[in-house]
Amino acid sequence: MAKKSSKRKSGNGLSTGTTLGALALIISIGALGLGLYQFILPPASESPQIYSVSNDDIIFLDGIIYVEYLDPISITYTAKVGDKVVLEFGCRIHVDPSGTTIIGVYFNNNGTFPSSNIYLSTDSYFTSSCYMKYIFNSTKTGEYTLEVYATIDDEGTNSYIRNSLLTVTVFG
Repeated sequence: MAKKSSKRKSGNGLSTGTTLGALALIISIGALGLGLYQFILPPASESPQIYSVSNDDIIFLDGIIYVEYLDPISITYTAKVGDKVVLEFGCRIHVDPSGTTIIGVYFNNNGTFPSSNIYLSTDSYFTSSCYMKYIFNSTKTGEYTLEVYATIDDEGTNSYIRNSLLTVTVFG
């Protein structure tokens, strides 16, 4: 008669090699999933870059020169192609006219003049809070210089700008 072996078979039916192979397959599928996740979803956006300058001093608008740059109010900022750029300017304008006075406030962004502006026309004394905003996508990478200027057509006026805030926000 043949002798029976005294070895017992394991109760789970899987060999150690099969178990390790299955575990390696699960780990590789997880790694592949994480790798694809990085390519499918865009990276978290950076925080916006915020540039600002404020001026509480009085800036007189004498009307002798039609275009007056508001000298202490300018910002140099950087942007890349495709960045969303938001230009904002707020101030208080005091008008004490000698006749009908027309005041305009505008942006000069590297020699381009966005369409946003502040426009006032009056023949009476008043003070007003004013605000303008312009949004665009940058078409070049590099530095930009943003200036604010005013136009006034009344030489005899005692008009001025004060409490001004110029802000540039760049979303990358």
